[in-house]
Amino acid sequence: MARRIQDQTLYDTFDLFKNRCLLKDSSLLWPDRPLWTPENLKKWKERVIDSPDLGTQSFTEKLERQLGESYPELWGITADLHYVYYLPSVNIKLDTRLKNIQWAAEKAGYDLPDFDNPIWEAHRKLGFCKTSFKYHIRYAQLSLLVLFAIKVKEQQDRRAVLEDAHRVQMLLEEILDSIPNKMDRAIDMRHAILYLMFPDQYERIISTSDKQQIAEYYKKYISTPTDDLDQQILQIREKLSKAHPQGHLLDFYDHLKHEWKKGIPVVNGGPPPDNEILQQAARLLLQFKNLILAGPPGTGKTYWADRIAEYMVTVQPAGKASNTAPFIHKITLHQSYAYEDFIEGLRPRLTGNTNSSLSFEIKPGIFRQLCLQAEHDPRHNYVLVIDEINRGNIAKVFGELITLIEADKRGKWTVVLPYSKDTFCVPPNLYIIGTMNTADRSIALMDVALRRRFAFLDLIPDPTLLDTIVISTGEQELNLGEFLRKLNRSITELRGADFQIGHSYFLPLKENKSNKDKVQLLDDIWNFQIVPLLKEYFYGQSDLLRQVLPSFFEIDEGTSPSTAANLLNLHEEDLLAALYQV
Repeated sequence: MARRIQDQTLYDTFDLFKNRCLLKDSSLLWPDRPLWTPENLKKWKERVIDSPDLGTQSFTEKLERQLGESYPELWGITADLHYVYYLPSVNIKLDTRLKNIQWAAEKAGYDLPDFDNPIWEAHRKLGFCKTSFKYHIRYAQLSLLVLFAIKVKEQQDRRAVLEDAHRVQMLLEEILDSIPNKMDRAIDMRHAILYLMFPDQYERIISTSDKQQIAEYYKKYISTPTDDLDQQILQIREKLSKAHPQGHLLDFYDHLKHEWKKGIPVVNGGPPPDNEILQQAARLLLQFKNLILAGPPGTGKTYWADRIAEYMVTVQPAGKASNTAPFIHKITLHQSYAYEDFIEGLRPRLTGNTNSSLSFEIKPGIFRQLCLQAEHDPRHNYVLVIDEINRGNIAKVFGELITLIEADKRGKWTVVLPYSKDTFCVPPNLYIIGTMNTADRSIALMDVALRRRFAFLDLIPDPTLLDTIVISTGEQELNLGEFLRKLNRSITELRGADFQIGHSYFLPLKENKSNKDKVQLLDDIWNFQIVPLLKEYFYGQSDLLRQVLPSFFEIDEGTSPSTAANLLNLHEEDLLAALYQV
């Protein structure tokens, strides 16, 4: 079955929507208000769906004109609609959700439930799938929800209909077929509704294209012919789950995407990458040859550079490499790193019987050595990892070779090196991976020529990796995933996304430690890694830092710190209490 334990809150919430809004006529957010009556829904349809605003303004501006100020019940429905619309998405931020739900509630003149109300739990979990541009066209998605509600309320036995997966699917498809403009058919919302209502029969996949690719790739497992795409996938799941190690927990995205998804790169005919970041990186490297992993501190740039390099050389044209270490070379750039270190240069050498004479010899740098090695060994891939690539003087380090690293120049264009006068080219089986800290001030000095010749893959903080880490002391309990989300929201608003705090700072807390040990480790991580970094981010801007960490500036008794320099230094229970308030 496609049901996932981590989505149970979403199933329960949609069931609440079904009971309050579809079976009854009340509101999801305000259950004592009879908002979802057939009359109100038809009025919403008349003013929004039947009278489309074709202007160039934003969705919110159009909706404000369509609904006006005289229909609080319609705005209340709109708030409920936004609440349901955001349930599937893992990539729409909580702030965006709350802002738009609040906007509709204010238009209605209604107060939203407090944020500690259980109704918000589903949005704190942040969805079950990535939503695309098409899903973010709210008009189509909200319209389908309204049309679905109207259709349900026309049924003689609403409950019987809503408990029958096939009848719900038929209702949705009847509605979609009746919409003349195909671009207004919210098929992705159709998929989302069916999964949330019947997770044992439908997948968490809201992309029809993905479903079609799955059905095509695994068509040999379809034993009973049917044109119903969802039924085809259900048959495929039943067969695969019997043989796959994950059993009934099998997920087409998490466990099988590398098999069925078109466009996933394969290096030298070997197995595809088993991770989305590896997939993207391998695809970009095969296409551009040069890749920079960019992101704030603590997002795993060096970790991923190593994994990507390992993947690129593990599967070789000559077969699987038994030892990857001849094939991967690593350097770290700094301000003193020069062309002579990277390509070639003159180096002093003592000569004569007594080493009393001084002469100079031409010595190849690491890049030239690696290029020569790769050129003479075309049956193997080679990777150069350049850590902190933006900290070096790129024009000075690469010199005239900046053009030769382009994918279409590899193995074709040559230059004559200034010292040795040798002809030199960059072979196609050498890949360059750089890492870049986006919070580093030297990023502004990044050479435009270099930017043009590298693909950039952004690595952002991933709080979901911390969602299982809960630390408690006394009455305080801190979920690190939730904490990191809140902290980074504040930092992004005040300083920018490049200055977020990465998840890897906190990953040591995932180790099997006692709660007491975790409290001590969190104390060290916060006070000796995170706080110094935040002080650097907000240097000379203690007023902004105060907005990010208000609980570290304000105390009930005594004087409060006036600058970042004397930010409150908290430990154990006090630290957890303050972090909980961030």
